[in-house]
Amino acid sequence: TNPDSGDRARRTGNWNYDTLWPTPTCMAKHMLLDHLGYHGFVADNLKIFHKYQGSIKPPGDAYDLHPGYLGAPKQLSSIDWLTDHGSVLHAMAQNALLSGDEQILEESLEPILKGCEFLRDARRNSKHDGAKGVLPPAVATDTGVATQAVWNIAWNYKGLDSAVRLLRRIGHPSADEFAVEAREYKEAFVNAYRERAATMPSWTGDDGVEHRVAPTGLFGPEMQSHPFFLDTGPM
Repeated sequence: TNPDSGDRARRTGNWNYDTLWPTPTCMAKHMLLDHLGYHGFVADNLKIFHKYQGSIKPPGDAYDLHPGYLGAPKQLSSIDWLTDHGSVLHAMAQNALLSGDEQILEESLEPILKGCEFLRDARRNSKHDGAKGVLPPAVATDTGVATQAVWNIAWNYKGLDSAVRLLRRIGHPSADEFAVEAREYKEAFVNAYRERAATMPSWTGDDGVEHRVAPTGLFGPEMQSHPFFLDTGPM
């Protein structure tokens, strides 16, 4: 708890991560703590993202400030990834879904809707040279290089998909709009990923079968030696 502001935030660790890294801390929330029933604790530690929503510029040249963007507040930020938005959005939606708590839903619904609006607007942003219909290039790793990384695209799709499930659960009138958004987002990604994959070099296994190297993104430099290549497969 910050004694000056009263903000609560989970730190990534007690070694040198004295800043807030939204993606890994949200993974601890939605992969572990919520499933163990600590719904109130998770909700309390997500409120910092409610408070500072829209005050952080997404980490990419094609982006401007947007009232729906979710990320670490500037005073706690280290290296921002575009995955932060998707991981927070997913954590908020799942927390409301799993808890069934009306107060949690009431407090998180507006940030969730604004988070969906950010993804809708970002997908329509054509001020970049990358694939259209998905998110413009942005930072996805500690290299600080902006790409259309699978890591970014998958996390944000996950957040949108979970938000749609929540909105449908409560019968919200925006559920259908954002369900269409999620479907078109997925289709645009699959088409662009297949086009990128067709340009990749091949490798041959011990059985003599030739395979394409799986791309780590749709546009920008390939980072196959970066450990995040391991993350984009499971995602």
